[in-house]
Amino acid sequence: MKVPFDHPFRVDPAFVTPIYVSIVKDIEAIQLELGNRIKDIDFKYNNDWGKTHQISDIEFKSNDIIGCNRFITEMEGHLKNYMAVVGYKFDRYKINESWITKFNTGDYGHIHNHGSHDISGVYYYSTNGKDGDIFFESSSKAMQTSKVFQQPRVRIEPAVGKLVMFPSCLDHGVKTNLTDNIRHSISFNLLLDQKGDSDHWSVI
Repeated sequence: MKVPFDHPFRVDPAFVTPIYVSIVKDIEAIQLELGNRIKDIDFKYNNDWGKTHQISDIEFKSNDIIGCNRFITEMEGHLKNYMAVVGYKFDRYKINESWITKFNTGDYGHIHNHGSHDISGVYYYSTNGKDGDIFFESSSKAMQTSKVFQQPRVRIEPAVGKLVMFPSCLDHGVKTNLTDNIRHSISFNLLLDQKGDSDHWSVI
């Protein structure tokens, strides 16, 4: 496009939302560790949500990845990478909530956020890559409706061993599983730099 004025200018990408995507390194050990945890879970639908997807704990009290030390060690390394790029320094973090989801055929994830936390994430344990992308809405409500600046949803395909982390306040959901595959994923919410006496704080 030719601009009307030959004069120096710039357009800055203000208020960019950083989303972290990677594949875990210690994948075989992590898959074995999480598989041992998943096999004992009695998955249920949350009746308050309708038939969205099944979950390991509908009250979010079990914190399912506590004790999965290989996964936690790997997640911590990726968290450091994420925060290094963002430029946020922190001394410690807490896994405040974690749960495991099961997506049967026809299941989906409604649009929501985890805004009372700092960083949220999802790890894909079992997927065929076509059983429902996670998607993110623009962090600006105005941008969602503006015909000039409307931003499309950001979609990320699932893959075994893929780890995604994002700001907890970011609205997101999961596309409907239209395949015959059953997908399992592990989700978690983290608090960073919070002060006070509590269990499960980890010092960086």
